[in-house]
Amino acid sequence: MNKMLFPLVTTVIMASNWAVAGEITAIKAAKEKLDKYIPTGEFEKCINQSEIRKTTIIDDTRILFELRNNKTYLNTLDGVCNRLGTNRQFSYPPSKGKLCNTDMISTENGPCGLGEFEILNEKPSS
Repeated sequence: MNKMLFPLVTTVIMASNWAVAGEITAIKAAKEKLDKYIPTGEFEKCINQSEIRKTTIIDDTRILFELRNNKTYLNTLDGVCNRLGTNRQFSYPPSKGKLCNTDMISTENGPCGLGEFEILNEKPSS
């Protein structure tokens, strides 16, 4: 029985290590992406949902929104959204046409409140 259990335990441990390595790589890539921008200190309360081209979850408190009009925003959530940076998934209601600082996003661990959208400028190429 023990001979059968050892390969299973080893496989589970290896899979867990690969998952952690994948999470670390994704977090590092997201932070490197954010480092390409400069915060302006200017904020928008809402963005148009139809303009959202891509989102990047930075961590449990920040999401980067890249829009079709070449604008980029950083949303710092109202609080910590547990495991958002690990699970890297969220959704929002499509009905209003806008995504605003008063809206909630849905995650595997429940709803999280959005903050205002900070306008970011791309850092000049060096």
